[in-house]
Amino acid sequence: MSDFDADTAVPVVGIGPGGDDYLTVGGRRALRAADVVVGFTSVLDYVDGHVTDRIDCSYDDQTARLDEFGERVQAGETGVAVAMGDPNCSGGQFVARVREAVGEVRVCPGVSATQLAASRAGVSYDEAAIESLHKRGDCVAERERLRAALPDRALVVIPLPWQTMPEDIARELLDAHPEAGGRDAIVCESLTLPAETVTRTTLAELADDAGGEASAFSDLSILVVRAS
Repeated sequence: MSDFDADTAVPVVGIGPGGDDYLTVGGRRALRAADVVVGFTSVLDYVDGHVTDRIDCSYDDQTARLDEFGERVQAGETGVAVAMGDPNCSGGQFVARVREAVGEVRVCPGVSATQLAASRAGVSYDEAAIESLHKRGDCVAERERLRAALPDRALVVIPLPWQTMPEDIARELLDAHPEAGGRDAIVCESLTLPAETVTRTTLAELADDAGGEASAFSDLSILVVRAS
């Protein structure tokens, strides 16, 4: 059985970075076969053309909306949950909430924005440390791993909108490693979408803009720091 075919487990489908070309064939098939699809509004909007009936979540009402989704699945409807990119890359908290609502889930990975950002920056995963700060709760462990990795490895980082943006990450890294100021820093925004932008600078130049009232980048940003 395909990972995307519903059985007793509810698929949690990664839809890719947003561009329809990066939605997998299996993910597209699962969405079109579903009676009901649940996810954050910003995610569902990207796949609306493949969905018949949707339950939109926000951070404030996700528990209630997922409970509604769970009730419909338990009543016999075919349900699919959707997450941005690859659910295994910064989607762990959402997957856990879907599991609480429906029981067994089947995670169906997709293309993550970190893969696209590494590709745009010419960085191999083999040489990179990859961390997501996009979650509720502190990111102390993730920040420590980034600082520890910087001397030897490239970094691929998902910021936390709007609290810890690329400039803030650069400043924290540079404070720990002043010698790394000349490292290439690439900020990728809205990957695969019409507004895609890739900004190439250095870690020092990026850090200079930390602490301002607003970031120069959007909430759909990935920071890549190339290895020396």
